[in-house]
Amino acid sequence: MDHDFFTSQPVRGAKAYYLKMVLHDWPDSACRDILGNLKPALTPGYSKILINEVVVPDVGAGWFETGVDTLMMVCRSSTERTETMWRQLIESAGLKITKIWVCGDAVERLMEVELA
Repeated sequence: MDHDFFTSQPVRGAKAYYLKMVLHDWPDSACRDILGNLKPALTPGYSKILINEVVVPDVGAGWFETGVDTLMMVCRSSTERTETMWRQLIESAGLKITKIWVCGDAVERLMEVELA
C-alpha cells in the first residue's frame, strides 16, 4: 500500500510497522516527523516499529560501516548513526528501543521500538 510517511499512518493497531533503510538519509528533525506520524497508530503494549538500518558501533566500527558513513556524508550531506545516536533520536520522538537484533556479521540491525 502506498503511503507518504510525512502524513499520518492510516493503518491503526498493527502488530508491526517496518521501516527498512528509510531513516538513515533524513536529518533528525525529519525522522522525528516520520516517527511522530507512526505514534498515533501504535497500540500500547502491542504495536512495534521495526527499524532496519545500519547501526555503527560506538567503538570498534568496521571498515564497511565507516565507509558507508563517508559515502552518506559525500553523497547526501548525511551520516550513518551510531547506536547512541539512534537511541537519542528514538527517545527524542517519545519512543524507546526495546531490543537491537544482530544478524551475524551484517552491519544492518533490526531495532525493535515501542511507545515510551
